[in-house]
Amino acid sequence: MYLKAFIFFLFLFVASAEAQMNRRTPVAPSSVPAVAATETRPEGSVEIVPASLKKNARPVLASAAGDAVRSGAANDVAADSVDEYRYEFVQTAFLISRIVIRHDESGKGTVTFYRKDDPDPVTDPIRLSPLAMQRIKTAYDSLNFLDSTDSYQHARDFSHLGTARFTLTRGERSRTAEFNWTDNKNAKALADEYRKIGNEYIWRFEIDLARQTQPLDTPRLMTRLDSLLRRNEISDPAAIIPFLTELENDERLPLIARNHATRMAKQIEKQAEKTKK
Repeated sequence: MYLKAFIFFLFLFVASAEAQMNRRTPVAPSSVPAVAATETRPEGSVEIVPASLKKNARPVLASAAGDAVRSGAANDVAADSVDEYRYEFVQTAFLISRIVIRHDESGKGTVTFYRKDDPDPVTDPIRLSPLAMQRIKTAYDSLNFLDSTDSYQHARDFSHLGTARFTLTRGERSRTAEFNWTDNKNAKALADEYRKIGNEYIWRFEIDLARQTQPLDTPRLMTRLDSLLRRNEISDPAAIIPFLTELENDERLPLIARNHATRMAKQIEKQAEKTKK
């Protein structure tokens, strides 16, 4: 009887110990696939890493290299079909000793100018009006610029007036010509147009600087613009009307400067209406 009781308690002890061990044994989560660590990919393929799993990294697509090649080819074609224009005027004795205007056939580009005794240039973005671009293209076409070898320089040297240099690039073709005085009416028209463009954007830079740092200087600059307009020294006056409207609403400017901007805008509009008739 005692033997049976001992065997019974021994059986209960073994069963209890086995159950306790089963509760302590960790079970691998069923949500983790067993083959994840040994997954293989075809040779030469590129892994796509989701952005949510890798910070500060962009996903790499297998076709990226091909897209880059196609994009480069497209850019080459586009570059061959776009004209590039460059104008430079230099006279170290002038207050504006050098000015460089670069733009594409849409009129978008930059203007860089150097002031006398100041080694640091000023560069601003520009956007030539359609009318200005039409005049520039007409002058170049009339000169047959890329196919011509003509010199536009006058027989006499007028270098004290400054030297103008023009470059037109079309694809792989490019030509540069320069003169300080010319009798060629188309070359003169081209120089006049760029001079007027330079006048406008230098004035824009100066008025913007005065708005921020010296508003009391803006009446003088308004008078200067008025003088340029009266002497027909602005390329396309109608194109600056939105800028004049912005100035007349700028409360940082003295009232006399804002009123002057309003008068000039009205004068330009009136002149444009007369021209249409």
